[in-house]
Amino acid sequence: MNNKTCRYCGLRLASSREHLIADSRLTRIKSFRYPEQANDNVRKTFKGITCQPCNTELGKYEEKSWSSLAYATAWKILAGNLNLSFSDLSHKLSNSDMLCISYFEEMLRLVVRDGNRVLPSLTFSFEFDPNSLKSDYNYTVAVQKIQILSKDEAGDPIQGAKFYAKDKKGTSPNSAYVGTSDTGGMAEFKVLIALESVCVVAEELCVENTDNGEKIFKLIDVIIYISFDMNRHRLVLVLPLIRDLPTPWPNCNLRVSHKDFISILQKHIEDIRIIDITPYFPGEFGG
Repeated sequence: MNNKTCRYCGLRLASSREHLIADSRLTRIKSFRYPEQANDNVRKTFKGITCQPCNTELGKYEEKSWSSLAYATAWKILAGNLNLSFSDLSHKLSNSDMLCISYFEEMLRLVVRDGNRVLPSLTFSFEFDPNSLKSDYNYTVAVQKIQILSKDEAGDPIQGAKFYAKDKKGTSPNSAYVGTSDTGGMAEFKVLIALESVCVVAEELCVENTDNGEKIFKLIDVIIYISFDMNRHRLVLVLPLIRDLPTPWPNCNLRVSHKDFISILQKHIEDIRIIDITPYFPGEFGG
């Protein structure tokens, strides 16, 4: 019997089944999957995070923008860990205590409740190498094969002709799909149609005593949410959970550091190779 309290309102029982990735998104992704991508045995909903009214309220917020969908999804990861709603290790925050999780869960809940707040220092657009797409995709990736036949004026196939295709949202001149025609004049390449994934990864945090140069290392959790639609949007949220760092050095100056975000993404996002990130909210927010 579920007797957990809804993390969003704190009043009613968390009786609703909450999507981490919206069913409509998964359905669209599945519609573009290769026939050989048969692994669709994935748990899509988790009980014990919200009540039904709050589930509905979250759904309205998620529909506002791609960034609101990212923030709501990250909040569900935090809230679900506080309510012990996940049995799947990929969603468990193994290196964060409850005080740390509570701090970030409240931060994200305030962002979601406000409806107009954003996290510019954690939210990015990205460039990826379109020719790095793997042949074995998981259920969160949709890829389509494109074939182009080239012939000369006499109708004979042209070998070695190069074809390029580019996503309109990409800004890097090097981020175009490339296909070269074979002896039959056929050029083939794979195009990323959609991608959506949320995961928890572990990264090493370095705490340095700048007074004497000593260092200690600590594993932290990082929540990564990535979403892509061809010619529409590309967004990644990177949320390191860093809070209260006990050290053996009282009254000293500390420097805290971890890998840069691009390195973290290149290490943990396996379906595509991310080659650059830029602010998702440029201009007045300053990135």
